[in-house]
Amino acid sequence: MVLGITGGSGCGTTTVGRLLEARGFYFIDADRVYHELLAGDEALRADLTARFGGGIVKDGAIDRRALAKIVFSDAAALTALNDITHAVIIRKVSELIGGCGKAHVAVEAVALIESGMGKLCDAVVGVLCDDATRLRRIVERDAISEDEARARIAAQKNSAFFIDHCDYILLNDRTQEELSEAVDALLQAIGSPQTP
Repeated sequence: MVLGITGGSGCGTTTVGRLLEARGFYFIDADRVYHELLAGDEALRADLTARFGGGIVKDGAIDRRALAKIVFSDAAALTALNDITHAVIIRKVSELIGGCGKAHVAVEAVALIESGMGKLCDAVVGVLCDDATRLRRIVERDAISEDEARARIAAQKNSAFFIDHCDYILLNDRTQEELSEAVDALLQAIGSPQTP
């Protein structure tokens, strides 16, 4: 079984992925895959530099923060970034799924549905929480300003999108223990065995 995990930045999709990993799933964090590709895929770096200019390069590598400032303030730039990166990321995630040797895989990606990566999954789980919680988590996690965090939230899909497009929804605005219990209930609903 391949279980997709998606939701807006700051909703806790990676936390859900880690909880599934603790239950025996092979966990693929698409954002981490993206960062690894930025560091090691020369063709991808060349395509990004050609589109967004030399200002996104620092010390010979893509400066993710500089790139984020561009794409989260300009819808056309975000679309261009997605057009360049999605196919490359999906290809790598597909390779990881095929090569992991595990019966149960969890794939976490903010743009899982929009990118087409959801087609690799047997079911998709949306992780949601309120915007105030998201804002606080993003600011703390990424050490950015509230304005930058608000721009990221505004550039992403709202809760209604995930409710409409996901097979299951997990609410992550309570305690870690409650989220863990919700993951267990989800696995029971899906009929997926838990492997400690």
